[in-house]
Amino acid sequence: MPKTNVKSPWWNLWILLSKACTVMAQVDNTDDRSLAATLQNINGMSSIFSLLPVLSGKTQNVKAVAARTFPGTLTIAGLGAGRVLTKLQIGMLLFSADLYRNLVGELAYYHEEYVNKFSPPLIHIPTGTPERHSSNVIVNHNPTEDYMVEAWFQTQGLPAKVELSQTSNQRAFCGLLIYLIIYAFETFLSVQNAATGTAIPLIVLQSLSGICWVAAIAVLQVTRGQGKRFIYLNRLATAEYRCFQLISSGTYVHSALFSTQLSNVREYNLFHSRYECKRLKAVGAAMIASAMIDVIATVLVVGLSPWAYGWLGLQITLIIIKVIFSLEPMRRIQIVNVQALVGDSLPDHGSQVAATSRGAEGRKTRLPMSIETSAEFAFKEVGATHNVVLETATRAFWQSNTPGVFIGQPYYLQRPGLASEKRAASEESVPKLPQLLVPAASEKDEKDEGSDPTIVPLPPSLDHCASPTSAGTDYTVTPASAGFGFVAEVPRIVVSPESSEVASPISPVAPPGIPIARTLSAQTASTRAPTPPAKSSIHRDPSTTPSRPTGPVSTIARNASSTHHSKPDHPHHQFARHPPHGQKTKQKALSPLSSPEPIRYLVQQDGLLTLSEEEPMRETNQALQREFLACLAEIVRANKVASPEFLRAVGTMLEGIRSTMTENWYAFGTTEVLRYVRAAREDIVWRRFV
Repeated sequence: MPKTNVKSPWWNLWILLSKACTVMAQVDNTDDRSLAATLQNINGMSSIFSLLPVLSGKTQNVKAVAARTFPGTLTIAGLGAGRVLTKLQIGMLLFSADLYRNLVGELAYYHEEYVNKFSPPLIHIPTGTPERHSSNVIVNHNPTEDYMVEAWFQTQGLPAKVELSQTSNQRAFCGLLIYLIIYAFETFLSVQNAATGTAIPLIVLQSLSGICWVAAIAVLQVTRGQGKRFIYLNRLATAEYRCFQLISSGTYVHSALFSTQLSNVREYNLFHSRYECKRLKAVGAAMIASAMIDVIATVLVVGLSPWAYGWLGLQITLIIIKVIFSLEPMRRIQIVNVQALVGDSLPDHGSQVAATSRGAEGRKTRLPMSIETSAEFAFKEVGATHNVVLETATRAFWQSNTPGVFIGQPYYLQRPGLASEKRAASEESVPKLPQLLVPAASEKDEKDEGSDPTIVPLPPSLDHCASPTSAGTDYTVTPASAGFGFVAEVPRIVVSPESSEVASPISPVAPPGIPIARTLSAQTASTRAPTPPAKSSIHRDPSTTPSRPTGPVSTIARNASSTHHSKPDHPHHQFARHPPHGQKTKQKALSPLSSPEPIRYLVQQDGLLTLSEEEPMRETNQALQREFLACLAEIVRANKVASPEFLRAVGTMLEGIRSTMTENWYAFGTTEVLRYVRAAREDIVWRRFV
């Protein structure tokens, strides 16, 4: 029995199309718009394909697929000139990585291309969590890491519960609706310029191509999903979070510690980390099919009619739009709300959490930066307008008038008189800091401290990330007491070797802004004569003196009594007399009996930064300030969803730093940070209007 050759259905379809084209070509060979003339005019197709390498590329293709929310690029990717190659490249990217590498360009593994290249560089801070990488440098990132810096800024260093927008599906629907409207208009113009007798075949081919593309985009969006609505970030001292720090090459200036909950690593992933699933392969195949149909449909468009001008005008417009959309950044899900978490346990999604540490009248000014200093001092706040340093022995706070750090930077002792004078001079020159509560204090002390308007409070600083069993930190995070709305820190008291007394953790500590009046003597706080008191007056009755180390007290006593030896004519000695640049204040007449205000200078001793009474020589190359700017650049770069408020704080800091540097060194040190700030502002424009 003879063997029958069964032809493939695709082969039969090709024969049918060939016969149809032959019949239509023989209808009128003298017509300039006939199919025969169309097939001979190959230059038109060549000119269209010559534009394709300019309008498509690997980065743009990856951003269209790996966007966290529906990007505007996918709305116009299937329109106009260049859509054939765009569909082929994105389709190959999803269908087969090997096919993409061999035909388009280099391609690493999918997670590297989709996530890692758009994530901030991080160093893992070891905790009790198991890690699969041998070094501390993070290799594989999680999309929630993009929100850590902004969440830290919004809560001013407190753990955060971030609510993300869930409108990606609505964006996809609106994008596809816009695509269908433009595609229908483009098809109408193409039919008016089609070859004679090919209007119906062109409509059919355009419809099939559009259906394949819309179906592919819809399935791609469903597979991408909208992510988790709530993510939890920046909780420290727990093994349930993975802790990070930004990579910086500086010696003294580093970023603050960030963290993401381990459940985010398991649950918040792009395509659920299944980058080669059958659904994505089907999406790639549908895109390739749409591109192949577009090739045939393009051949049928001849022109040579008055409608050709409209068709060419539409193609040129789409090309311009595609060039503009090639600048679209990586689309990330927008933040709806950021709330500070309270206590050690995570609240439910529906529960109410405390407000952030920002006061009702203050602005968020703290930035996630840390300065390494000697053990005697610790930077408690690095702000946009000033820094606050804690003297660990006496619990005294010193504040600068300028942002950044540089050798010779003056710091002024925060006392009740200076605080009230500063507040009377300008309410907006230095934003108010959040309230610091010590839950172990008595009810009377809480009442006194809460009603004292002269206290300059300081927010809690979560500067350490370790497992619950690790030791060596300076502060212990404890739940807030009943009625308090935020986390408090209980300082660990370090006893001097010479002291015979042991300080209790619940002993009253000197609140910020009153290091002398409540640690030395009430008599010294009420009346200050220019002549320092006798050394014996410092030692009070033990029954009225709080239990604390005697060594550090003698240090602050010496500093308080020797203030008359400082330089009274120094231009920075009167803190309240020198507001920020460009702001006028009323000068308060000083009493003849007023003593010069205590002042310290930032110096470098034995390779460490500390505060000293002696003013050092300034650095000629301003290396420390440039190191600060380099770290600031990494923080701006790592904030992938920067808010206008964050950029305003950075801009305020840069203006203050500029007044402390020469123009040449400032321009040299701010090259990177200004570039990242411009990119962040452009991202805000894209997120707001597109």
